[in-house]
Amino acid sequence: MQNPHFQKMMQGIEVLTIFELEELMKQILQIRKRKLPTVPSDSESELLRKINAPLPKTIQRRYILLLKKRKAETLTALEYDELLDLTSFQEAKTAKRLGYLLELAKIRKQTLDEVLVALQIKPSVYVISRSRQTSA
Repeated sequence: MQNPHFQKMMQGIEVLTIFELEELMKQILQIRKRKLPTVPSDSESELLRKINAPLPKTIQRRYILLLKKRKAETLTALEYDELLDLTSFQEAKTAKRLGYLLELAKIRKQTLDEVLVALQIKPSVYVISRSRQTSA
């Protein structure tokens, strides 16, 4: 037994002109293509590996520790310099990641937003308050 919505849709299709049917077929094929599981190419797989590469655990732990010390206002001048270096490292890694995402979008013939949605990546916005920065 067919779904009643499907039967109603088929009745609507019956009244379409040949040109409308052709357009409908194109749209149905696009929807089908989006729903089919895709196997990434070697270049896509390599880009996905780079995009998803985490920050090394030792660097991540040190960065978090330095951020906590900055918040507690117990950061030494040397630690402040280290925090700046780690922040620069993180920013460079983020810029490379964005480049990889753009390259993947080009390969897939999608916009960056479409790739972000497909990979379930939410853009991050960071705001640093000047009043909280520690001067060295």
